[in-house]
Amino acid sequence: MAAKRLLVLFNPRAHSGSAPDAASSFDAKLREAGFAATMHELRGGGDLDAAVDRYGAQCDAIVVGGGDGTVGSALPAVLRSGLPMGVWPLGTANDFARSLDIANDDDAVAALQAWDPQPIDVADVNGHYFINNATLGLPAEAAARLSPQLKRRFGVFASVALVPVLWQQAKPFDVEIETEARVERRRIVAALIGSGKYEGGFPVRYSALADGRLHLDVCTARSRWALLPILVDIALKRAGRSKRIETFAARRVTVRTPSPKRVAADGDITTQTPATIQVHPGAVRVFRAGGRTSGPPRTLLGP
Repeated sequence: MAAKRLLVLFNPRAHSGSAPDAASSFDAKLREAGFAATMHELRGGGDLDAAVDRYGAQCDAIVVGGGDGTVGSALPAVLRSGLPMGVWPLGTANDFARSLDIANDDDAVAALQAWDPQPIDVADVNGHYFINNATLGLPAEAAARLSPQLKRRFGVFASVALVPVLWQQAKPFDVEIETEARVERRRIVAALIGSGKYEGGFPVRYSALADGRLHLDVCTARSRWALLPILVDIALKRAGRSKRIETFAARRVTVRTPSPKRVAADGDITTQTPATIQVHPGAVRVFRAGGRTSGPPRTLLGP
């Protein structure tokens, strides 16, 4: 049987800048596992699309090496190719890889060896695809302030390091949330719209990756002081039971604010309100270590 052919696209700035060195080790592990890999270092611009156009037709799967932002940026090309996607975790947080039970190189190789790609949902906000979530309010402001230097210094704790500054500047704002079923109006400090269900805690994981729904977490604090119990609820994975966090599910959501608010997708500022988010059920097949993706939707806002 011919070896499975992989196109490995990796971000050279990931892994604290050591991705090019890590690539030779990962390539060796893939070859030892019986794969034929084309390792391609992403150089920005249209390089990702060009690499998929050049090598995609010759490959059986695309493996994306980087963090959540790199995976999200690769989605359009992966979707266009129709190939299944593997994940090689090289980023700061790697939330998506963790949700697939992939924590390191060996997990990534093991998931590929099983060769059982499963369909999961993806979503887009104003046409920008994302794999984890779109956010506005405090999470988006954190994304805007997370410099590469801060990520290198604090690693996965970089967002935590920003909490004191964000808390001082936290200001509730009005939003209108429209789904296919109704319109809700709230005064909030943050909103998270995930293609999967945010579980909270640390490290972060997502579940319900293939239920065909968007999952909304809306933080309804009316003051900075009200943020403290919300942070505790999230840290202890009690977001779904918190009185200060409303949870909804829907297939399509439009968020409007009185004045434009920045919106982040997978940790990168990509657009602003008004923002329309829609789910694409089962749009991409992924390799997961340890089993299939599953999970029921939460409290439903919509049919």
